[in-house]
Amino acid sequence: MDFFQENAKQDYLYDPQDKNGTQEGYFPLKVSETAVGASTKDLKEFFHVVPGAPLPTALEQDILEYREEILQLGSVLLGWIQNNAPGEIRHGFSEPLSSVLSSKASLLRVLHYPPPTLDNDRPLAPLSWAERLKRVFKIDIEQCPRCCGKLRAIAAITQPEVIRKILDHRASTSEANARQRAPPAKPPGRASRPTTAKIQFDAS
Repeated sequence: MDFFQENAKQDYLYDPQDKNGTQEGYFPLKVSETAVGASTKDLKEFFHVVPGAPLPTALEQDILEYREEILQLGSVLLGWIQNNAPGEIRHGFSEPLSSVLSSKASLLRVLHYPPPTLDNDRPLAPLSWAERLKRVFKIDIEQCPRCCGKLRAIAAITQPEVIRKILDHRASTSEANARQRAPPAKPPGRASRPTTAKIQFDAS
């Protein structure tokens, strides 16, 4: 079932007068946001999955299972960011980053980018993930942040379990490298020998 191709999506239309601020439901193309620095709205529609809000019956179980996987992956990513953040930044966090996501409160946005069309309704090629990241978040994954040279994406990993394994491996490797760079520990029970120096004064 392709939810965004069905007219039933209108049954979950968001409430612009939502006084609870949940932002739940389906958001059509006409209310899409405008990216930073852009003058036209993004060509996208999306559905906000909010705890306790109505969901399409045929997709409800899949949506809830996917949401739980994404929350777990998000916690892993945030934990990795915290562990690798510079000390002065890490000490400024008011709480562990891995705990900011909550299955009872966090919102999941399901995005759909319909193919853009020309004036004659001939579909254009859909935007790549790299183009979408650059357009929406100003993240250019095709440019090296150090030398500004051209980068080429060779793979896109989307499976949460694979991403988790890669990040866990990187974290363990970083810890091992940090231990190798650390100065050797002093043997237990041996105090450092005090350093003495002779000072001569010239009385003349």
